[in-house]
Amino acid sequence: MGAIRSIGWLFAWYNSKTKVMIVVINGLKLSEWADRYRKLSPESSGETGQWRTDRVPYQREILDAITDQSVESVVVMSSAMMGMTEMLLNAIGYYIDYDPAPIMVVQPTLEMARAFSENRLAPILRDTQVLSDKMDDKGIRNTVLHKTFHGGHITITGANSASSLASRPIRILLADEIDRYPILAEGDPLCMAEKRTTTFRDRKKVFVSTPTARSTSRIERAYENSTKEQWCLPCPDCDEHQPLEWGRIHVEDATMACKYCGSQFDESTWKTRQGEGKWMAQSVTLKVRGFHLNELASPWKRWTTIIEEFHKAKEQAEVGNMEPLKWWVNASLGEAWSDQ
Repeated sequence: MGAIRSIGWLFAWYNSKTKVMIVVINGLKLSEWADRYRKLSPESSGETGQWRTDRVPYQREILDAITDQSVESVVVMSSAMMGMTEMLLNAIGYYIDYDPAPIMVVQPTLEMARAFSENRLAPILRDTQVLSDKMDDKGIRNTVLHKTFHGGHITITGANSASSLASRPIRILLADEIDRYPILAEGDPLCMAEKRTTTFRDRKKVFVSTPTARSTSRIERAYENSTKEQWCLPCPDCDEHQPLEWGRIHVEDATMACKYCGSQFDESTWKTRQGEGKWMAQSVTLKVRGFHLNELASPWKRWTTIIEEFHKAKEQAEVGNMEPLKWWVNASLGEAWSDQ
């Protein structure tokens, strides 16, 4: 990591690992804001108390990319249950507290939008003191799907509601599970939401999803047009960084072979070096950073369980039921399914 230097009212530094210049307002990165202020609520997390990015080190670069002024869009193609909703909540908290702006959160349906607001957003606004202090206390101005705060507002809507998507200009677009958005008579809801950001030069668009079918996957298309970064850990033997890949997993003993030296290690040995992990890009683009995560990197899911679920899905596929295997590819590998 290079030295920090001041640029007027901005701070910028060069990340020698990813070869990306990161710029943030007033020098406070999103991961730093979360580590300082974010509180995890009992209703939405099994680990309550102060947020610690070190618990999910792969999130640090993603979080900081969201507040990087040189990046317009952040794309995260991920397996299920990797903490991506918590990442979006951190972004909401940062913009409410530190860089007020009009925000829109888009869920696949209005029903899911209400559930997100009541079960995930409300607890963070209640339990994170710097946020509860900034929310408008006049109940008439706050509803489940629209809330105001000092300097901005947040709209939570469903991709199945064309009227909500076209309702107001926004600077921050947080689009969750975009592969599950329907196609409306008025057009693609994701495109409709993106148009709400047009008037803001400093707009930020964050697209997150578990992929579905390759032929229709929005998140895979967005990822392919990004930096295409993979989370890589160093080999415990030769120190070469590499992604955690299913193709190198030995299902017999739940070990993974190094792609460079061939040494095999179990999950705990690989993950003892999570703190040394880094994102490695496959492409160069100025405004779109893309990240791919699979379940092998999860701090909550054991490799033995992933292997067991694969065997069960494969057994179903062998008798003609492909759905469990499709879901396993999407939700465990974080990859789009192809019939080929």
